[in-house]
Amino acid sequence: MRRVMHGDLTAAARACLAAPPGARAALAARLLEEAHAGHRYHRRFRRPHPRLGDGSLMVRARRERLVDEPPLSDPEYAACLVLMLESLARWRAGRVPGRGA
Repeated sequence: MRRVMHGDLTAAARACLAAPPGARAALAARLLEEAHAGHRYHRRFRRPHPRLGDGSLMVRARRERLVDEPPLSDPEYAACLVLMLESLARWRAGRVPGRGA
């Protein structure tokens, strides 16, 4: 997956916020895996994957329904941001060095 920046996290959190609460963790994990798969595809074929994008988490997240960005004081949005940060940390910890992480 491409380097994750602030905009990537907020886009993914907005996608999670649009999902039902019970589906958010699975969506967060899927967004990360699919962004990574899109990056591998893009590196191999030198073009973005039609559904997964170019490896950017933001591009992948924008293919989902996004809510307008609420203020950080919104507790559900803050929880979605935390969910994305924790999911990213778990995803990174699960990557094997040297295997395209």
